Amino acid sequence: METLNRKNILILGIILISMLSALYILFVNVGQETPSSEGPEPEENHEIIIGVLAAIEDSISRYALISGYAEQQINEFCNISGLPYVFRFEVGQAGGSAAGALERVEEWKARGVNLVVGPPWSAMFCPTRQYADYNGMVVMSHESTSPVLAVDDHGYRLTIHDWKEAQVIIRILEEDHVEAVVCLSRADAWGEGLVVELSEKYDGELVDVSYSGEYISFLDELKRADETVRSLTDRYGEGHVAVLALSFTEIATILNQSTTFPALQSVAWYGPGLMTIEGVSGEVGEVAARLNLISFAPIMPESPELVELNALFRDEFGEDIGFYEANIYDVSWILSLAVLEAGADDASALRALIPDIAAGYLGVTGECTLDQYGDRNVALYGVYRYEIVDGVSGWSKSDEYHMDFDEVFNREGVY
Repeated sequence: METLNRKNILILGIILISMLSALYILFVNVGQETPSSEGPEPEENHEIIIGVLAAIEDSISRYALISGYAEQQINEFCNISGLPYVFRFEVGQAGGSAAGALERVEEWKARGVNLVVGPPWSAMFCPTRQYADYNGMVVMSHESTSPVLAVDDHGYRLTIHDWKEAQVIIRILEEDHVEAVVCLSRADAWGEGLVVELSEKYDGELVDVSYSGEYISFLDELKRADETVRSLTDRYGEGHVAVLALSFTEIATILNQSTTFPALQSVAWYGPGLMTIEGVSGEVGEVAARLNLISFAPIMPESPELVELNALFRDEFGEDIGFYEANIYDVSWILSLAVLEAGADDASALRALIPDIAAGYLGVTGECTLDQYGDRNVALYGVYRYEIVDGVSGWSKSDEYHMDFDEVFNREGVY
C-alpha cells in the first residue's frame, strides 16, 4: 500500500506540475490581454449510494461490518487516486420474503439508488432482478445459486449455481475411481436438476433413488438403495461403487437409518456443500466417519486482504467469515469499480463493463470471472472427509480443485 501511495502521489505531482506549467505559458502569452479570473471551482465529489440487501434483520450486523469495511477501502482508493467519488453502502433487509426484497429495492430506486448488492436468496433475487431489468438498475447477488436464474438480464451473481456443481461431483468420483453411483436425491428442483446433469455428464452408471424431503422415515428408499449397491458391487467390484446423498439437513436421519443396511455400510458416501454441520454432528458423526463421508464446498485462497477482513469478522462474531459473506465485499468492489470506469451509475453503461471488471478483479474470494449469463464461472473448491481424530469428529480438507466452468447448464424446463 505504501508503494501504491508513493506511485499515486508521484503521478498526481506530475499532473499538477504540467497543469501549472500550462497555466503559466497561457498567462505569459495572453494574460495581459485577458480579463483576470478566479478560475473554475474545485470539482465536488459525487456521492454514489449502493444498497446492500440482507434477507433478515438478524443478518444486518454482519452485512454492515463487511460492506462498511468495503466502503472504507473503496473511498480510500478514490481519495488516493484523486477520483471525485464518495461511495456509501446502505444496508437494508427483506424481512425474509421475496415481496419484502422487492419493496426495499423499489424504495431505493425511488431515492435514485441504481445499484444493489444482493439479495442473498434465489426466491428474492428472482423478482428483484426482473424489476432491475425494467427500471434501469443493476443487482448483483452474493449468495443466490438457483440454476433457473441463469438468464441474460440486469442481474449478476458472484456464485456458482447448483447444477454447475455436478462437474465438481463428477471430478471427485473420477479421482476416487467410482464407476457406479446410487443417488439418494431429494425429489425437488434442486435434486432433480443435479441428477439430470450427472446423468448426462457422468461416464459411469448412475441409479437414482429419490425421496421427499418431508419424510421422517427413509427406510423404503434405503432398502432399495441397499439392494442396488449390492447388485452394482457384484458387477463393478468393491471400491468402485458409492452412494451420493443429494440431501439437506435430513442427512442426519438418513445416515442413522442406513446403519441397518449392510451394503450401504460397505461403500463410501458423498454429498455436496458439507451437508451442514448440524446434519453430521454428535452420534451421526460417528456414522459419517465410518462411511468415510466426503463432501465439498467453495473456499477462498489465502491473501492479506482476506486475513484482515476475517480478523475483523472474527473479533465481532467469534467465527471465520464464510465464502458467501465474503462475496459481499467483492460484489461491493466490482460494482464500485464499474461506476468509476463508466463515470456514472447508469445501468446500461454498467452492463457493458461489469463482465470485464469482474474478469480483471481478484477478490478475497478469488477469481471473479463471469459467464455469459453473469454468474461466476471460476471457483476454488475444497474436498473434505468427515473423520474422528483423537476423539474429535469433524471435517478435514483432503484436496483442492480449481474449477473453470466452460458452459452453463440452464434447464428451466426442469421446473
